Amino acid sequence: TQSATQFSVTYHPSQLDADMNSNPIAGMYTNQTAYTLETIFVRVENNDNTDCYAVTSFEFDVFDQPVANPVANYQLCDDAIDGDDTNGFSTFDLSIIDALVLDLQDAAQFTVTYHPNQNDADDNMNGLSDSYINTTIGGNQIVVRIENNDNPNCFATTSFDVVVNPLPLVLQPILLRQCDDDTDGISDFNLTEANSLLSTDFANQTFTYYTDPTDAQNALSPIANPTAFSSSNGTILYGRVETINGCFRVGQ
Repeated sequence: TQSATQFSVTYHPSQLDADMNSNPIAGMYTNQTAYTLETIFVRVENNDNTDCYAVTSFEFDVFDQPVANPVANYQLCDDAIDGDDTNGFSTFDLSIIDALVLDLQDAAQFTVTYHPNQNDADDNMNGLSDSYINTTIGGNQIVVRIENNDNPNCFATTSFDVVVNPLPLVLQPILLRQCDDDTDGISDFNLTEANSLLSTDFANQTFTYYTDPTDAQNALSPIANPTAFSSSNGTILYGRVETINGCFRVGQ
C-alpha cells in the first residue's frame, strides 16, 4: 500500500549491494546457477531521502518441466480372469506405461500417475491403481500426469485409451469328411476347408492348424502344408483362429 511515487524499488545480488545501493539488477534477470536456489535482495528507499530504506529478500529456483511423451493405445484381448471372456473387460498393468511416458527422462526425478480424466490429472487427484480394470465395455481413456518431484507445479499430461479386443467366436467341434478313393482309409485333407466351419467371420481372420492343443495355444509347430494333410479316420486337429488384433481361440 506504499506509494510508488514516494518509494523506489531496486534489486541486488547481495545484502551488501542492497545496503550500499550498488550493482542494481536492471531489466530481465537470468539465474546464475542452473537448478540451484538463489537469493535476490530488494531495496525499498524513500525518494526524498535515500538514507531511509529497508531491505528484504526472496528466493527462486528453476525446475525441469517434464515432457509427457505420447503413448499408443494399450490393447489387450478379452480374457476369463473375471470369469467371462466375452464381456469387454480386462485388467491392465499401467506401470508398464511409465517407461514410455518418461522415455529418456530420469525416473528418480519424475513421478508418473494415471487418472480417469483431465481435471483429475491437472489437480493430481483420484490416481488409478497400477492394476486397472476398464470402466466401460471395450475400453476407455486414461490421462497420464508426469511431474517433477522437486516441484509438483512442473507437470505435463498426455492420454491414451485402454482397449479390450474381443476374442473370435469359434464353433466347435467341427468335422471334416471326404470319400476315400483307394480304400486304404487314408486321405489328403484340405484343412482350410475348416475355416468357414470354425468361424462365421473367417474372411477377416487367420487360421493355422496343429496336431497338439498346447502347440495351438502357443502358436508352435503348425502343420506346414494345411491344404494336403494326410490322415486316417478319427485324427483330432486343433485350429488356431486369430483376429487382426492378435486375439485367438483354439477350435477342435
